[in-house]
Amino acid sequence: MFILFVVRPNMTKTQAKFLTRTVFSAIGILMIQGCSTPDKLDFRTCPQVVILGDAAKVNRMSRSGSKDIADTLYQARLGNIRGGCKYFDESVDVEFSVDLLAQAGAAFTPNRPYQEEYFIAILDPAGNRLSKKNFVAELPFKDGETNAISTETLTQSIPLTPNTDAAGYMIYVGLQLTQDELAINRAQNNPNRY
Repeated sequence: MFILFVVRPNMTKTQAKFLTRTVFSAIGILMIQGCSTPDKLDFRTCPQVVILGDAAKVNRMSRSGSKDIADTLYQARLGNIRGGCKYFDESVDVEFSVDLLAQAGAAFTPNRPYQEEYFIAILDPAGNRLSKKNFVAELPFKDGETNAISTETLTQSIPLTPNTDAAGYMIYVGLQLTQDELAINRAQNNPNRY
């Protein structure tokens, strides 16, 4: 929007100041009225999105069940969650990104596709699991590189009764592990666990 006003040479300083103030006041009012504002602000809290500690990392082996470091295809871990949420009348949509980082191991074979399965689980405030979905991420190891990163962007919708705050809901992200892989992570995360 352009507004053109002319100060005439025969105007007094007082008239020019008045005209300038009036024009800039009018511009300010038009700018305020032109801004769209929501009917009401929503201060409800987003559900927490966290990486499940025992399912945050894995050593993928070339031979099933091997614990020999020479059999390590790659090490993968989840990290760097970021996102937000938007409330609707009967739900909240949580959009977030999480990085899957991988580093090649001793048994890594270049120029081969690698994938890692991970899951998203939603728990209500009482700790009941509402859903669990599995996803597959491609690990984009480029020629000659030993590190890969895949950024996964997801949207999870949680049904709510109207005007409910989703602050007590939890969204867990984790790698889909075997029982042996989970046991290894638990032993590393808590060496005093029996």
